Amino acid sequence: MVRVLSAVDLLTLATAVLSCVGLCVTVRQLRILRTLSWRAVVVTLLVFAGSFFTSAVLAQVVLGFTG
Repeated sequence: MVRVLSAVDLLTLATAVLSCVGLCVTVRQLRILRTLSWRAVVVTLLVFAGSFFTSAVLAQVVLGFTG
């Protein structure tokens, strides 16, 4: 089982899952998105940016320790 699963690339699986999630956005969800305030959009962008930069810093620290 490990031999078979080790041949599967994680990025390939992640791409397929993310494309399915993107297709699952419905008209109802788009209506809800339009009713949100601009503040919610700003908070969302700040959370995404913070998450990205925190992950990048953490990865840089780990790579620095491991060489």
